[in-house]
Amino acid sequence: MFHGVRFYGVNRGQLQFTTIPSRVLQFSGDLQLGRFIYRADIPGLGEGHVLSTTLTLKPFPPFELDLSYSRSRLSDLYSDRLFFDGSITRLAGIYHLTGDLFVRLISQYDQFNRAVEIDPLVSYKLNPFTIFYAGSTHSMTQFGGEFGIRQTARQFFVKLQYLWRE
Repeated sequence: MFHGVRFYGVNRGQLQFTTIPSRVLQFSGDLQLGRFIYRADIPGLGEGHVLSTTLTLKPFPPFELDLSYSRSRLSDLYSDRLFFDGSITRLAGIYHLTGDLFVRLISQYDQFNRAVEIDPLVSYKLNPFTIFYAGSTHSMTQFGGEFGIRQTARQFFVKLQYLWRE
């Protein structure tokens, strides 16, 4: 059921694997084939696939680097209409400066929207129940021009998370 429409025959197969050949290297993959719901204002039933892979490197204990690729394609089950076809490539680096302080930087290219995004984040755990976050998001979608890319959106945020117990 999506947007008040009941879909029947949403069948698909899935294959997942993960391998950890060493403490430094991990690789995983996921493949889904079959029928999916096109989740839009006017939903539809389609046939397609989702392929995702992730390579994780941990060269030394406080540092982790994740490179992932996800590709999706979905076309209408009853016509030749293509709902979407594209991929997202993402690189995330996490560095734990101390047990309470870490820095994360995510960069990705979204082929669906033709956008490059860079998202830095700093997190500090004040105590076991309170965490402070500060970060920003940067989107670049206009290619060309003097420098080849131009920032089109930026947002800064802070968050204080506190567990309230009674």
